Amino acid sequence: MAAPPVLFADLSEPQLHQLAGILGTQHVGLNREDMMVELNNHNPLYEDEARVDQMPAQRLRDLAHAQGLPVGGANRAILARRLAAQADPAPVVAVGPPDDHIPLQNPRDIEFKELTTTTNHVKHRAWESEIESAMRARQCWGILEQQLAGQDPQLNPRQEQILELLKAGVKKSLGTAIMDRLSPEIENNNVNDSAQGIITWIRGQMTALGTAIQEQARSELISTHWKDTKLDLMSWVGKLNSIASRCGPTLPAGQARDDKIREIIFKNVGMRDPTCAQVIRQHKQKEVTDPNYSVQNLVTDLTKIMCESESSGEKQCTSFAADVMTEAEMQRHCDSLLADKTKAESAKQRAESAKGEAETEVYYASKGGGKGGGKGKGRGKKQNNYGGRKGGYQQQEQKPSNAYCRSCADYYKSAGLGEEKYYAIRSHDTHECKF
Repeated sequence: MAAPPVLFADLSEPQLHQLAGILGTQHVGLNREDMMVELNNHNPLYEDEARVDQMPAQRLRDLAHAQGLPVGGANRAILARRLAAQADPAPVVAVGPPDDHIPLQNPRDIEFKELTTTTNHVKHRAWESEIESAMRARQCWGILEQQLAGQDPQLNPRQEQILELLKAGVKKSLGTAIMDRLSPEIENNNVNDSAQGIITWIRGQMTALGTAIQEQARSELISTHWKDTKLDLMSWVGKLNSIASRCGPTLPAGQARDDKIREIIFKNVGMRDPTCAQVIRQHKQKEVTDPNYSVQNLVTDLTKIMCESESSGEKQCTSFAADVMTEAEMQRHCDSLLADKTKAESAKQRAESAKGEAETEVYYASKGGGKGGGKGKGRGKKQNNYGGRKGGYQQQEQKPSNAYCRSCADYYKSAGLGEEKYYAIRSHDTHECKF
């Protein structure tokens, strides 16, 4: 037996509002009866006892589509029945929540690697990546993502349980230094005691330092020397890439970062081995973006050469790494060399001065006196050297205090040197004087 036709009287009031909106007739604030009057004024086809499948096919499709019903491949009779079924749905039987909404009896803890600092972008990104993976595996990442965006999604009991487990895992993963800062903030209600609140706070700590972390990473990159690591070249370059990734916009990924890493490699690989030197010269003549001249190509070419002579990474580092000094170390080295040079020149000048004085003394002694005057051309300055000519007299030790030369005493007193030449006067008697 054929199903009875669907009439406009079988449609619901919301469906009639939708139809009136499609046709452009007045319907806002009107009840069902008044809406039917407006629809009938628009077209006599629209009345309670008229068949729905008699209305224009395109209008019927527009109404069904607006109501969220499938329209593909359906004729007007089928669309009319779908609208009637939607207007008078089957009674809903009360059932319990789906199995995936029921909390687990013995849920497993959620664990992450420890985050010990809020000044390392690489570790922070890895930490958040673990959280995202854990939430995706539990089909809760969308919920957490909405919460982090400031929204308040509706949660079922299973999701509430998972987010509580996430909060416990996040707190457990934070190092002592971070928890010492976070706990007072939670107690004072400055931070929401939830996984979303804690993750948001950690993000704020990372951004609060601005570019300071990036500048610190750039400084670390420049000051990292291969010779100090005892690693093979590939491992050391991997470490360079890790540090460079923390530099952020100060050293953006791409050619700028590759150029910087390649420059550091050039400085740290010694030129003692002629084959390595040739590889470095070839790469210096090319751009890092040229085919076969990337950073990876450079590292591979050099590693092949190093492996031929040394198998272990530490030996490769010892044999092929160059001694690199930073600007500050170079300045200290130059200052040390300059100080040594100045000290050597001063010692040389003192030695030459002492030698000149000695030669002068020898000269005056050979003339029969000391430097500084005397009777004639040869009065001596020294107290214990007197004479020096063949047949003369040379006094090496001080004479007894009763020795006295009147000739020297008269001469030195007349020159105002009596006290200064006291020992010279008392070094010999008058009859022993050679002047």
